[in-house]
This record gives sequence, structure tokens and C-alpha cells, in this order.
Amino acid sequence: MIVEYLEWDSIFFGIDVYRSKCKSAVKANEIQLNKGLTYLFCEEAVTLLEKSLFDVKVTFTKILTQRKTEIDPKIISYPLGNKVSKELLYLTYQSGQYSRFKIDPKIPNDKFLEFYKLWILNSVNRSFSDEVFTYKIDGIDVGMVTLKKDKKVCKIGLLAVDKDQRGAKIGSKLMLAVEKWALDNGCSEISVETQESNKIAVTFYKKIQYNIVQKEYIYHLWE
Repeated sequence: MIVEYLEWDSIFFGIDVYRSKCKSAVKANEIQLNKGLTYLFCEEAVTLLEKSLFDVKVTFTKILTQRKTEIDPKIISYPLGNKVSKELLYLTYQSGQYSRFKIDPKIPNDKFLEFYKLWILNSVNRSFSDEVFTYKIDGIDVGMVTLKKDKKVCKIGLLAVDKDQRGAKIGSKLMLAVEKWALDNGCSEISVETQESNKIAVTFYKKIQYNIVQKEYIYHLWE
């Protein structure tokens, strides 16, 4: 089993961090751990590692078709160079509430917050993302989504709607903006990942006709 050393994660968390993948439960239980933290990505659940399971990642996709789409004028492209608003940062933290970096008790909460803050900062400056849309009400960011083009696939990084604004179809409106941007930029497919435990997100993607194409079990193995 190949084990890859992750330099950025190691520097960020202050410990040696590794990544490994396995196709079967048998192979997973044979892994030789290095000192530190190993992210183990498996195609099936591993019974003996049950207590180390911190994410069941579900990937949804949708094949795009050309159609005329009206975009809500409250949706804007977050200006390149603008500082991250406190509302946008709060939305970012909300988007990560089911993240393995939030759930794993051995990862300090301040590291989770720093991780997601770096994510949105690098999205707004367009290092991690090609586009960032926000949904504004009275000048306040109450919804957001980040996008990255990878060949013909538009990948969603972060997506969140403020918990006090849910039920107003803001998420659906943002996804329409995503689909239009994807088509305008030569993409034929949209891909988005979420956690199986995030029932609201899973139900939402199914409702707007996204299909599950992959499920991955992610373990944090500490040594």
C-alpha cells in the first residue's frame, strides 16, 4: 500500500501527515502506520477501524444541457481583491460543520477555523477558485459558492447558506448561477462533494437532480 507524505498538511498541523488509499477492508487493516496522522481513503467501510471513521464522502455530479437561465440579481461575483467579509467567513465555517477536520476530536477547533479561513481567503483571491458567488440581502452575504474549472468539469469547493436564511431557495438560486457559469466557461459537468452525515446537503443535491457517482470512507489514523 502506497503512503504519501503531505508536506502542506504536516506544516499546517505541526505533525507528520500522510495519505493512503485502499480498495478493500482486508488491505486497510494491513496498513503500517507512520508516526503522526494518516488519512486513509477506502472504497468500503473497514470494521476494525470504525472508531477512526470521520467522513463518508459522497460525490455528486450533474451533466449539463444548454438552457436559458435567469440569474437572481442578488447574486454577485465576489470582487477580486476585496477583503473577506465577516459574514462570508461565518458562511465558510458553516459549510465545514460536518468536515472531518471539525469532527475529529484530536484536531483543535482553532485549526479547523484556520483551515477554512485559509480556504476562503485563497478562493476570494482566486488561488483556489476561478469564481466566487455570493447572495446578498441588504448588502449582507447570506449565501456563497466557490467554483474551479478542471478541464470540462466545474468543481464546487464551498457552498453554504446562512442557517437563518434556509428555506428561501437561496441554495437553488446559487446552483443555477453555478450551472450558467459552467456552461459559459465550456464545462459539460458539475461535481460537488459532501459528507453523507450532512443530510440537508444530500437531500438538496438529490432534489436538484444531482446523482451520486462515488462514496469514499475516510479514516484518521493516529500513531
